[in-house]
Amino acid sequence: MDCGFGNKYGSNAWCDPFKTFWTIYQFEPSHYLNSSSIFGSEIATWSELNGDENIHIKTWPRGAALADKIWGPLVEVDLIKIVERQVMFATYLNNRGIPTSPVTGRYCEAFAEHCFEKVPSALSSHANDKFKVLTE
Repeated sequence: MDCGFGNKYGSNAWCDPFKTFWTIYQFEPSHYLNSSSIFGSEIATWSELNGDENIHIKTWPRGAALADKIWGPLVEVDLIKIVERQVMFATYLNNRGIPTSPVTGRYCEAFAEHCFEKVPSALSSHANDKFKVLTE
């Protein structure tokens, strides 16, 4: 979760660049493990660069994306629905006083269907090929 923030010495971190919720969501654990071998999951956030002020912002929504992938069924990736779920979860946390980083731009959080266009395709490991980002 600390990727893209550099290291404690001010240099690049070993895992740079920053991993967005979409980068994390594209990971498909079933390509590496069978479902009977997954008992749990974790995300790592190193304490030397974190504190009470930023731990939640670094963790959410990216941690929720990993949870969605690990515990959710293998389904065709629909970026519009993913953004809507991520925004709903971020709102849930924010309403309980837990800060989160934005999922995407505020306009696209409210109107995902205007920012992302679903391109029909078969279920595959090439999630990038499935969506055309309309805001670029």
